[in-house]
Amino acid sequence: MPNIDYSELIPYIVQTQATPVLLVPMSIARKDGLEGFDAAVGKAVTQLQATAKKLGVNVTGPRVVFTTNYGDQTYTFDVALPIDSTSVTVNGQAEQLTPPTPPALGVPGAPAEASSSADAESAPLAVDTRDRYGRLVVDGNVRATLAFGGAALRGIWNGTFAGVPQTRDMLKAYAQTHGYTFDDVVNRPYNIQTKVGDNVETYSQFEVYLPLSNAPDQTPEQAAGIKPPSLEEAAPAEAGSTPAPASSSAPASASSVAPASSNEAPAGE
Repeated sequence: MPNIDYSELIPYIVQTQATPVLLVPMSIARKDGLEGFDAAVGKAVTQLQATAKKLGVNVTGPRVVFTTNYGDQTYTFDVALPIDSTSVTVNGQAEQLTPPTPPALGVPGAPAEASSSADAESAPLAVDTRDRYGRLVVDGNVRATLAFGGAALRGIWNGTFAGVPQTRDMLKAYAQTHGYTFDDVVNRPYNIQTKVGDNVETYSQFEVYLPLSNAPDQTPEQAAGIKPPSLEEAAPAEAGSTPAPASSSAPASASSVAPASSNEAPAGE
């Protein structure tokens, strides 16, 4: 169980809907900090938008980040954009998108390095295949799949991205102490940036999700009608302050992606 104080967390249990997405695997060194993370996400979003244009589908919402492995030295994650079609056509063949599945033991195959946005604009779409997770390979290392679906524990973080991993740990600790079950290797936690600050060091709002396999319909806070804080309620604070609880307004340091105490199991990528 994460050794973390979640007393000010106001989590809700929500029912998520299966959603078609395009995604691309990314990885950065933890020492690259928020600037490195922001650059990697921007590169991935550019590539995903170019692929969506090739496929003739529309992006329908903000970017999503799925955490694969938050290691001491490296942060591995998928950047995704939701789209408006549950099937895509690659080289003239329509393919129905399906949820990802855990890979069989001993099956080789790691995601390729992300191509540049220029490559994404000019390269032809790949012949449709499935990767080791059953996701459709549509363009270089861009995958298409159905994401979400089912119950999830959601927490709100107002600040920089550096506070997201801490909020994720709060959700895990809260779930464990309340008897909610989850498997964060098969169903990875993710976050959605719902409101964007002016730059990497200013406040944004993130919805942080922990998919659940067994839980009630509501948390006690949810049943009592206690609301998570809005971004407008967050008071300004110096960018150099440390992450505060998820219901607080103080952002985390811009010099690191998140606290080094998080230790998540890899999802095999």
